Amino acid sequence: MDEYSQTNTTAALTAEIVRNTFSAFAAAMYSWEKDFYKKRLEVLDGNGCRSTLLEKGRADLLIIFSEHVIDKGRNYDRVENLVCGANPEYDINEKSVKVSITKKNTATVVFEKNSGSFEQYRLSLTETNGKLMIQNRKFNDQEKWISTYV
Repeated sequence: MDEYSQTNTTAALTAEIVRNTFSAFAAAMYSWEKDFYKKRLEVLDGNGCRSTLLEKGRADLLIIFSEHVIDKGRNYDRVENLVCGANPEYDINEKSVKVSITKKNTATVVFEKNSGSFEQYRLSLTETNGKLMIQNRKFNDQEKWISTYV
């Protein structure tokens, strides 16, 4: 190949790459939510500064999102609102994870939570600038996929 070639030699997207990307994101989110929820309860009990907690929680979450999520639409709503709970959104039943490569550079991951009102979610991932990123998240409500924040 000559030195002036514009050929892009991006590696083919595989189920393993998608699963690893999803697992890294889910593990980071689970850890953040467990830790932030616990600290939020402590602040409610009068142990700590609420504004400091919110700043740190937002900064930590932004690191995760910057690494894994495309900043568009409602994707970053969680960063703004710091949504968390006793049952983390990304407490995943690993046996339920289904990966599909939908195009050369896009994939979906369907997974079930271990608890919560909507147990089945679907993430769409796309390769952007050579990196696999989450494009959106939807939940399954009576066999209909509905968009929600990541």
